[in-house]
Amino acid sequence: MDNIFKNGFLTGLGVGLMIKDGVEDSLEELLAKGREKAQGFADRKGKFMEELQKYMDDLEIRGKDQVQSALSEIGLVSREEYEALLARVEQLELSTGHRGAYSEPDAE
Repeated sequence: MDNIFKNGFLTGLGVGLMIKDGVEDSLEELLAKGREKAQGFADRKGKFMEELQKYMDDLEIRGKDQVQSALSEIGLVSREEYEALLARVEQLELSTGHRGAYSEPDAE
């Protein structure tokens, strides 16, 4: 009788170990598939973000061009043109010795 219980216990232990090994293998396989899918999602996200950035950059360039065109149509100058004009006026003032109408008077 002891032999029957001993054999039954060992058989159950063997079956348990086989099931454990099978579960571990299945779990490792599932984890590997999950990692592959996660990497695929990360790659797609990266590509999407790159495309979105290109699109946003293109919109910014087109928007700046349209604003510049609208300003030109109504006769306004850009900041770059305004700053260039100010630099030219300052250079003229320095070369002629005249101060601008809006500059502060010399402290005497």
